[in-house]
Order: sequence, then structure tokens, then C-alpha cells
Amino acid sequence: MEPDNSQLSTFNSPLINVAIVDDHKVIADGLERLINESGLACVTGKAHSIAGCRELLKDRQPEVLLLDISMQDGSGIDLCPEIKAKYPQVKVLMLTSYGELATITRALEAGANGYVLKNSEPEELLEGICTVASGERFLCEEANMTLQMNENSPMELTRR
Repeated sequence: MEPDNSQLSTFNSPLINVAIVDDHKVIADGLERLINESGLACVTGKAHSIAGCRELLKDRQPEVLLLDISMQDGSGIDLCPEIKAKYPQVKVLMLTSYGELATITRALEAGANGYVLKNSEPEELLEGICTVASGERFLCEEANMTLQMNENSPMELTRR
């Protein structure tokens, strides 16, 4: 089934330039295909490591950087402040399998503009790309629910 992008795109709007950083080549290739076929964005670069991401960004800066958290040579969360300092115009959209509150919070505190879980629907990922490209924060439904549940639950302090 093809994604319905009619709600996401505007007439004759330019494509959003996206770069993908994920150490799993199969996932990066699948994401590239999804994005390029969306009519909303196009992939202008891919890297499969933290070092590769640094090299990629030296040559060209995308509007949106899809950044995995856990890679063999480091953490996307740890790289995020460096990216935001050197390339403040780049919007970082974390794309990960980690849905825990602490990880989501750390990523947002590190400067990520959005957070999408890898088990999200393709439409949700595309919505995230469009949303962060427009300058707004985006949280996939599951990450948003995790944050809201934490805000609504009273904090319990222990003696320790």
C-alpha cells in the first residue's frame, strides 16, 4: 500500500534534503527508497558511522538528518550537540529502536529536533521529516505517549 502523502505536501513545494546515518545498510537503503519515493523529500547522502556522519556534513548539510542512536563507533545522542554547534541549520531527527523515557529525554536535551521509533509507520516518519524541516519539534506517537505518561505521573522520591 502506497502512503497517502496528500496531507503532508503542499503544491509545488521543493523537496526536503535528507541525509541518513544508520549503521545498518539495509535499513539505510530502505529508508532512502521510502523517502525518495515519497514526493516530499530526497536523500542527498548516507553514512554508516559517526565518523562517516562527520565527513558527510563537511561536504554538504541536509535540511534534515536522520540519525540513529546506537552505532558501532559511538552514540548519535553524543554527536547531536556537536552537529547543532557546527551546523545549527541542520534539523536532527533521531530514528531509533530505543523508546525508553531516559533515552528520549537525553536525545531532546542534546538538541534533537525530533524522535521517531523504527517501528513507526512510514507515514509517521515522513510527517516527522516535514515537521522538523519546518522548524517544529516532532515526536512519534509512542515517544509522545511515553513523555506524557511521565509528565502525568507524580514523582516519587525515596530516602536515598
